[in-house]
Amino acid sequence: MTRERDPKVRLLRWYPAAWRDRYGEEFVAMMDDDLAGRDPGAFYRLRVAASGVHQRARGAGLVGAATSTAERKRAGSLLVLVAWSAAVLAGASFAKASEHFSNALQPNTRLLPQVSYHLVVAFGAAGTLLVVIGAAVALPSFTRFLREGGWSAIRRRVIIAASLSIITLLGLVLLSVWSHRLGVVARNGGDLLYTAAFTGWCLLAASTLAGWTVLAVACARRVTISPKVLRLESRLAIVLAGVMVALVVTSVLWWNAMSARAPWYFQWSPFGSNYYAFNFELAVAVSLMSLAALVSLCGAYRVMTTKSSARS
Repeated sequence: MTRERDPKVRLLRWYPAAWRDRYGEEFVAMMDDDLAGRDPGAFYRLRVAASGVHQRARGAGLVGAATSTAERKRAGSLLVLVAWSAAVLAGASFAKASEHFSNALQPNTRLLPQVSYHLVVAFGAAGTLLVVIGAAVALPSFTRFLREGGWSAIRRRVIIAASLSIITLLGLVLLSVWSHRLGVVARNGGDLLYTAAFTGWCLLAASTLAGWTVLAVACARRVTISPKVLRLESRLAIVLAGVMVALVVTSVLWWNAMSARAPWYFQWSPFGSNYYAFNFELAVAVSLMSLAALVSLCGAYRVMTTKSSARS
């Protein structure tokens, strides 16, 4: 067996490059002793992978105190940004699951669903504004980074993200033309071919969003910013985490309000039908939004605890 095909050597890929260069040979030797010639089992691989992820998180400043205070703040802020990308994806799914909801309500039952829905939209807009402000604050530093030759470090990621965006837009145009030829039921699961195409486009859109997020994180980790800018970015991240929590609360409030007043809406059933109020698409959206909010709170906590330790 060549070294490249050795499963123990492949497990080293979970660890950051600097760690592999320093401890890789010693770690492989330790695994050889542990396994006594056997291949690593599933549980053993899981333990090594978890340890590797922890080392990556430690090197990125997400856990521990191996990095500087500034790097820990930056890491916490970037974790909130990544969580926001997931919240955007969840918000798009929520918007699709809640379209034309007011048509399913009687006039005297619309107040709470409409207010809660408008709050979801408002918090979504507020989160987007916070991200735009954060990007604007960092723009001078990013411009300086490009002038100093930073383009070569991010060029490949820019090309990937831009290419995905173009393909996603083309797919959206084609889907829009197709959907206008279908009825409401066909657009919402009645036409299996359209549903499959729409699902594929959603995966493509998610990949596009992920591509731009990876690019943003790569830029943010390379750009040199002043302590003043970092403080502002950290505060924006904390507020953004709070906005994501508010998004979850108002989304659940809207779901509960619709469940009590128009449960038939979630099953595309006739007005007044006595149907249960579960909807798979909405459940996925709210679950993803909740997970994003939880991750953002972890990032905000990292920022806030780093700030406290810096003052002490």
